[in-house]
Amino acid sequence: MAVGKCKTILVIDDDPFILDAFQSLLRWEGHRMIGVRCISEAIAQLFKEEVDLVITEVNLVGMSATGLPDLIK
Repeated sequence: MAVGKCKTILVIDDDPFILDAFQSLLRWEGHRMIGVRCISEAIAQLFKEEVDLVITEVNLVGMSATGLPDLIK
């Protein structure tokens, strides 16, 4: 496990296997992961709690994640 402060990381991907892989890796590194499968879930989560980092697939079904920064300003 990495030494340092635990970060809360939001991962957006519509593939559950990718979310599971990130969950294992980030937990092993000592971080907390919130995994969601679509942009609307991500936006709801961002209004619910503060996260330190967002990792996203760029081409999600229904909306491109490239517009996410504009949505949460």
